[in-house]
Amino acid sequence: MADLDEIIKDNNWIHSIKTMWNPLFSRGRYTYNRFLDETTGEPIITYDEYRIHSSIWHYEGIVHE
Repeated sequence: MADLDEIIKDNNWIHSIKTMWNPLFSRGRYTYNRFLDETTGEPIITYDEYRIHSSIWHYEGIVHE
């Protein structure tokens, strides 16, 4: 799930995930752009994130969100 200070630019992101999802998956990977260049809007720091998860996923212990 996205944090409150994150922006998902794909307006059709739910459809994209549902179309590509496989029931064998427990988590999905996406590219997270941490910082964008103020002039060009291009990513400065990018890494893989794994916070898209199936409904069977659950957290244990402390979660900061």
